[in-house]
Amino acid sequence: MAEDHPLAPASRQSAADYWSEALETRTSWIPTDVLPTIRPVAPLCAIWEDEIDALSRQLLVAKSRRNALSPILALPEELLVHIFVLLSKVSPINAVMQTWGWVRVTQVCRRFRSIALAHSALWSTISPNLNCPWTTLLSRARDAPLHVTGWWQPHHGDIEYARYLSGITQNRHRIQTLDLDVYHKKTLTRIVSAFKGSAPEVRSLRLDGLAMHGLSTTLVERMHGFITSAPKLEEITLIGVPYPWPAFAHSLRTLKIYASTKEGLNEIVRYGKMTATWPSIFSLSDTLDGLRQMPLLETLVMDHVGPYIPPSTSVQDVRVSLPRLRLLKLRHQDDRGLRLWSSLDVPHTCSVDVASVDSIWSQYFGILTSSLVSLLSQEDAPVFNAIVIRNEIDRRFEIPLLKLAVCVTDQPNAPSSDLTTCPGISISARLGPGATPEETIKDYLALLPHAGAFRHMEIASHSDLTHDGFLALFSSVTAVQSLHILHLCDTAVESLLRILSRPTFDNPPSTAPDDLVPSTLPSGSSIILPFLSTLLFSKVDLGEALHERAPGVDSEDPALLWDMFAEMIRIRTQAGCRIKRLVLKDCSLPPVKLDKWTGSDDYEKSGLRLDWDHSCGHYDGMESEEEQEDEVEEQEQEEHQGGGALNESESSESDDEDGSEGEMGWDEEMQLAIDEVFPNGLPG
Repeated sequence: MAEDHPLAPASRQSAADYWSEALETRTSWIPTDVLPTIRPVAPLCAIWEDEIDALSRQLLVAKSRRNALSPILALPEELLVHIFVLLSKVSPINAVMQTWGWVRVTQVCRRFRSIALAHSALWSTISPNLNCPWTTLLSRARDAPLHVTGWWQPHHGDIEYARYLSGITQNRHRIQTLDLDVYHKKTLTRIVSAFKGSAPEVRSLRLDGLAMHGLSTTLVERMHGFITSAPKLEEITLIGVPYPWPAFAHSLRTLKIYASTKEGLNEIVRYGKMTATWPSIFSLSDTLDGLRQMPLLETLVMDHVGPYIPPSTSVQDVRVSLPRLRLLKLRHQDDRGLRLWSSLDVPHTCSVDVASVDSIWSQYFGILTSSLVSLLSQEDAPVFNAIVIRNEIDRRFEIPLLKLAVCVTDQPNAPSSDLTTCPGISISARLGPGATPEETIKDYLALLPHAGAFRHMEIASHSDLTHDGFLALFSSVTAVQSLHILHLCDTAVESLLRILSRPTFDNPPSTAPDDLVPSTLPSGSSIILPFLSTLLFSKVDLGEALHERAPGVDSEDPALLWDMFAEMIRIRTQAGCRIKRLVLKDCSLPPVKLDKWTGSDDYEKSGLRLDWDHSCGHYDGMESEEEQEDEVEEQEQEEHQGGGALNESESSESDDEDGSEGEMGWDEEMQLAIDEVFPNGLPG
C-alpha cells in the first residue's frame, strides 16, 4: 500500500475502500441475479458495458496523469527527439523480420507519438524489403532527405518492385544515401537508371552486386551518368559493381571498389583476367584521369580490381597527385597495385597497404625502391619508429603471405592497430623459392633510411623464424624498446627466449640520427636488444605446449617454456637490461604456477604462485562460461540441500577447488610491474 502524501487530506479514505463504495453506489440498482424468464439479459449487459467503458477511460486518464510525473516526460521536445534519433540507429526497422524497432516508442504515450510524427527525419530511412511500409514512411518523412538502404528483396513482377522503383524515381531529388544490396544485374541497372542523370543530393553511394564486374556496358554507362550528375557525392563503395572510369567526382572523399563479396578463387581469377579485355573501363589512362579529378580524395581502396599495367609501362610520366589522401589500400593478384602506387604522389602522412597475392618479394624491390624514394624524399618525411612482421593467409586464395609494415605510432603495445590510421607502409607478398624471412626483412629494411631508429616491434604468427632468423633480425633493430609477440608457436618462442638471454653480437654502426637512439647504453650492454624494457606476449602457450612436439623429439617438462621465460627475465635483470613492463595477455600458463588468494576487497583473485606482494601486482581473471555454469549449478545444489546460500568462506573454498586444476583461459590477462614488484627479476 502506498504511503500517504503530505499534500493528501488527513481524512482521506483508502483507494480500495473509496472506489469499492463508489462502484457499489453507482451500480447497486442493477440486478445481480436475474432469471432469464423474468426479463431479458442483453439490456443489463449493455448497461455494464457502458459502465466498464467509462471506467476504462477514466483509468487511462489516471495512468496519463501518473505518467506525466515521470522524469522522461518532463524532458524538452528537442532532447526527446535526440533520444529517438539515437534509438532509431540502434534499433532500426527490420521489415524482413517484421520488427519495427524504434517505432514502438510511438505506442508509449500520446506525447511520444506526437513528437515522433512531427520530426520527419526520423522516418526518412526506408528499406526496399518486402513488408516495408514504404508509403507510410514516405508520407511521414515529408520533405526530409531520404536514406534508401537495405537488401532489394522484391523480384521483377512483384507489387513492391514497381512501387519501390516508382518511389525512388519520384523522390530522387531528395535521396541523400543509396545503400543497396542488389543481386540481379537488370534490377541494379534499372535502379541506377531511375536517377536519369539527376542525383543532386546524393552524398553516399554503396552498391553490392555480388559479381557483376565488367559484365554490362549498359550498367557502366548508367553508373557514369549517375556519378557525374551527383555534385555532392562524397563516398562511393562498390562491391561486384564496376566503377565507370574516368567518371569525374570532384567532391569525392572515399572510394572503395571490391571485385566481389564471394570467396571463390575461380571468380576472382576470372575478374582479374577480364580487366585486360575492358580497356574502356579499366585502362590505366582512364583510371589516372579519373583520379586526377578527385582532389579531395582521402581514402582509396581497390581490391582485386584496377587497370592492367604491363611491366614495360613507364608510369613516371603519368603521375597523379592526391594531396589529401590518408589511406591507400591496394590488393591484387599481380603487382599492379604496387605499380599503381608508384604512379601516385601521396603525402608522407598517408597509410599505404599494398598486397600482391601471386607475386614474390624479390620481384617487388625494383618498383618498391622508386616508390619509397618518392615518398621519403619529401620534406618532413616521417621517421618510422615501429615495425610489424607477420604471416597472414589471403582469405580468397588461401596463400601464405609475408607482411612487412613500418609506421609511426604512439601505442607500443600494439603497433599493428595503427597501420590504417597513422603514417606507414605495409607490403604483403609471397616468399620466393628458397628465400628466408630474415633475408627478405633485411633487404626491405635496407630500403628505409633510419632503419636503426625502430623503437617498437611486433612479430605475429611467424613459424618460419628460427634461432638464426631472430638473431639476424635483431641485428638490424638494436634500438628496440618494446617487443610484442603474438600467436607464436612453442618452438619459435623457445628460440626467441634463448636469443633474448644471450650476449649480444657486434653491433654494426647505427644508421639512425643521433637523436633517435639513446645516448648512452645501460651498464649491461652485452645483452641482445639492450634497450628492451617492455615485453608483451599475446596468445602464446607458455605451459603445456611442449607435450605436443613432433614424434621423435624428446619430451620436455611442461613448465620448461615458463622456466626459460623466468630465466630470461633474471638474466636480463642481472645484466642491467631489466624488463620494466611485462604483459601476458590471453596466454596459457602452467597450472602448477597458479595460486588464489583473497584480496583487500574480499574478492577471490588468481595469479602466479610466486613470492611477491599481491597488493602491488595482481592477476585479474575471467571465468569461462562453463565455469560460471558449474558454479551456478553447484550453488543451487548447496542451497537445495542446505536450505540456504553458501557463506563467503564456503564459496572461497569451492572456488579454490575449481581453480587449482585448470590452467589460465585464453580470455585472461596478467600484467606484472617488474620494477616495483621484482627488483631482482622474476624468480624461477
